[in-house]
Amino acid sequence: MGMDRGADGPGSASPERSVFSRLKRGAVEAFVLHGAGVGLLFLMHAVFARAVGEGGYGSFSYALAITAVLGIVAPLGWPTALLRFVSEYLELGRWGLLQGALRRAYQTTLVVSLAISLVLLGLSYLVPGDAATGLRYAALLLPLVAFVGLRRKALRALGKLKASIVLEEVVLPVGAVAGVLLLVLALGGIGVSGIVLAYFASALLVFALSSWWLLRSLPDEAREAKPEYRYRAWMAVALPMAFGGLNQMLMNRADVLVLGTLASDETVGLYNAAARIAILITFSLSAVNAVVVPMISAAYHGGRRRQARSLQHRAMLLGGLGALPPAVVVLLFPEFLLGFFGPGFVEAAPVLRILALGQLVNAATGPVGFALLMTGRERAFAATLAVAAVATVVGCLVVVPIYGAVGAAVVTATSVAALNLWQYGLSGRAYS
Repeated sequence: MGMDRGADGPGSASPERSVFSRLKRGAVEAFVLHGAGVGLLFLMHAVFARAVGEGGYGSFSYALAITAVLGIVAPLGWPTALLRFVSEYLELGRWGLLQGALRRAYQTTLVVSLAISLVLLGLSYLVPGDAATGLRYAALLLPLVAFVGLRRKALRALGKLKASIVLEEVVLPVGAVAGVLLLVLALGGIGVSGIVLAYFASALLVFALSSWWLLRSLPDEAREAKPEYRYRAWMAVALPMAFGGLNQMLMNRADVLVLGTLASDETVGLYNAAARIAILITFSLSAVNAVVVPMISAAYHGGRRRQARSLQHRAMLLGGLGALPPAVVVLLFPEFLLGFFGPGFVEAAPVLRILALGQLVNAATGPVGFALLMTGRERAFAATLAVAAVATVVGCLVVVPIYGAVGAAVVTATSVAALNLWQYGLSGRAYS
C-alpha cells in the first residue's frame, strides 16, 4: 500500500501545516473568485431569461443540457483524468508523460466532439419541431464546451486556479451578457438563436484565452520534453471517469432533459431557473474543490495518505460551513431570488426549496466523488453514479407525467443526497 511519508516521521508536522495553510489560503482565494463567478453566471441566466421569456429560456436550457451531457462524453474522461495525471507527473517530474497526456487529451476531444456534433446535426433533420432546433444548437456549442472544460481542468492541475475560474466563470458570462445586450441594442429584440450566438462567441473567446494561458503555464521542462505515451494505461483510468462523469451529468440534468421531452418549454424554463439558484448553495464546495483535488492527488500518489484523508475532511468542513448561509437565504426567500429571472418565474418556489435541500447535503459531504477518482477508485465512482443516474432517469420518467416539475425536483434532490452519502462511505476506505 506504500508508506505514509510525511505523516508520521520526524519533522513531518511542519510540511503538513504548510500544506493545510496552502489549502486555507487557496480556499479563501477561490471562494472570492468563485463567488464572483457564480454571481456572474446567475446574472447571465437571469439576463437570458428576461430577454426571451419562460418559453425561450426553456428552449435554450434544453439545448444547454444536451450540450452539458455530451460535453462529458466527447473528451472520454480526459478532463478529470488530467487532474490526476498532471498533478502526479508534476509531483514526480515526468515531463514527457505530462506532455504526452496533454496532447492525447486534445486530440481525443477534437475528434470525438466533432463526430458527435455531426451526428447531432444529422439527427436534427429526423426529429420535428423544438427538439430539432435544440439538437442544432447543441451541435454548434459542443466542441467549444468540451474544449473549455478540458482547458479548465488542465489549468487547475497546473496550479493556475485563478485563470481557470476567471476564464470560465467571469469572462464567459460577461462576454455572453455583453453580446446579448449588443444584439438587443442593434436589433431592438432577441430570440433564442441570439442568446446561443452570444454564448458561442463568448465561449470562443474563452477557448482562445485558455489555450494561450495553458501554453505559458507549462514548466519549461515539459515544453521541451519529447512526448511519451501510455494510451492504454491512460484510457483505463479515463474511461471509467468518463462513464462516471456522464452518469453524474445525466443525473444532474435528467430532470431538465425529461421535462424538455414530456413538458412545455415554459415548465423547463421555470424549473431550470430554480436549479440555477439551488446550485448557488454549493459554490463554497466548488471553490474548495478547485484547490483541494490536485492536493489530494499529489499527497496520495506521493505516499502521504493520512495527509490526503485530512485534506478531504477539512474540505468537507469548509464546504459545509460555506453552504449554510446561502441555503438559509434560498429556503426562506425563494420568490425573491426567482424574481431576478422575471415575474413569471416566482411560481417555481416549491421546486427551488426541494432542490436546495439536496444541494445542502451535496455541500456537506465534501469532495467525495473527486476523492474516489484521485485515489484510484474510478470503478467505484462510476458504479455509484451509474446506479444514481439510472434511478434519477427512471424516477423522473415515472413522476413527471403525474407531478410535473415538483416530482422531478423530489427525485433529483433525493438522488443527489443518496449518492453523496454513499460515496462518502466508500471514500473512507480509499486511504486504508
